[in-house]
Amino acid sequence: MKNENLLKLYLAMRSEHVEWISRHSQHFSYYLTLVVAVFATTLGASYRVLETCGGNAAVIVAFMGFAANVGLCRVAKLACDRFYRRFLESVTVMAKLEASLELERRPLGPGDPFEDDQHWLPLRFYDDRYCHKTGESFVKAQMNKGLNRTVGATIWILAILNYVSLLVVVAMVLQPTH
Repeated sequence: MKNENLLKLYLAMRSEHVEWISRHSQHFSYYLTLVVAVFATTLGASYRVLETCGGNAAVIVAFMGFAANVGLCRVAKLACDRFYRRFLESVTVMAKLEASLELERRPLGPGDPFEDDQHWLPLRFYDDRYCHKTGESFVKAQMNKGLNRTVGATIWILAILNYVSLLVVVAMVLQPTH
């Protein structure tokens, strides 16, 4: 393939690369908002039902709401993982294109800007690429790092918060009234 076509493909992949990480962040924000809304609604509804209908109904409402929210957390993690995987796959394609376009190494002359740099692109682009023989091994190694690790931890904490809240509602129901 000609360098001109490779460059066009590289630029297309670069914009797709940005699109996948943007979708990852965007979907995380959407799911985070939805999970927090369901959580708050479930807490409020459980308290209201506890006051008006009694303990058993409050436990049922809490269980249904928090179980649905834990399921929603699972869907959020799967969706965010999907977008992050696509992002990482685009990194592997771009790495191959960068090598073909010879963006990895550059000849330098005295007086060039940043003349001690050995690469056209920042070194962090290469740090973790060369230790992997396949794109799939790179993706697998990177799935639980960076932004996706933060997203996963946040979703995990929200799921645990739902279980703890369910236990609090059950404890409120079981608390003897004087």
